[in-house]
Parts: sequence; structure tokens; C-alpha cells
Amino acid sequence: NAYNVGVFAVNLQRWKDMHVVMKVEEFVAKHNSCGGKLWVGGSQPPLLLAFLSIPPGGEKDYIVFDAAWNAGDLGWRKNMGLTKLKSKFVLHWNGAQKPWNPDGLYKELWLQHRQGFPAL
Repeated sequence: NAYNVGVFAVNLQRWKDMHVVMKVEEFVAKHNSCGGKLWVGGSQPPLLLAFLSIPPGGEKDYIVFDAAWNAGDLGWRKNMGLTKLKSKFVLHWNGAQKPWNPDGLYKELWLQHRQGFPAL
């Protein structure tokens, strides 16, 4: 299993009740106070730490969706089968080759959704 901050849904009231922002800010402050040596990877590690910082005896407070839901790596991995990608519920263009860039990958999957937002 893996957590990807690029694709997640949040119950905002629960987020507020569980003080997630405060937890993330505390982890970031610790990271910054030691010269940024606690992790590599931008915003994903502090969010992951905040979500998984369950008190002793506490229960898991997240749901893991089946991997069949998500197709990642669309911004860098080439030659992924379009038939398989079309069966996914979430398409995630992590990587530099976003579909709106000239060198973007899998534009044909993105354009059908992009066309619904002419102001973009």
C-alpha cells in the first residue's frame, strides 16, 4: 500500500476535529528546525505522518481504496495500456509530462475531461 498526497479525499469536519493542520505544522516545524533532514519529498511526508500518528490504543482513521481505483505515474511512465487506464476511476499525472504540457502523456484521456471546463 502507498499513500499519495496527490489523490485523496478528506472529511473537512473530521480534519478540523482531529487537528490535522496543527499536526502537519508541527511536523514541518521539526523538519525545518533540523535543516530539512527529516524527509525528502515535499508535502507528502508530513501529511502521511499526521494521518498515521495514531495515539496508543487508537484506531486507524483512514480508508485504503483498492489499487484498482487509481492509475498513477501518467506523467512519466510511457506505454501504459489505454484499455486498462480507461477502466480506472482516478487518473493521476504525477511526473513532469502533464497532459496540458506540450510533451504531456496520455492527452487523449485528459482532454475529454478538460473540455468540460472552458475557462481553464
